[in-house]
Amino acid sequence: MLGAGLFTTEMFTPIVTAVTEIVPIAIGAGVGIFSVTWVAKKGFGLVKSMMNKG
Repeated sequence: MLGAGLFTTEMFTPIVTAVTEIVPIAIGAGVGIFSVTWVAKKGFGLVKSMMNKG
């Protein structure tokens, strides 16, 4: 059983610190993944059109 008394300020502070450190990394990773997939799709389309011409 989890009681409300378990979640003290002392326990919560490191969680908040961890989240504030992880969020920018997560956003950066998300942007990176989005960029890679966008470039990959564009590149794949380019390769397909070149193969169709060839």
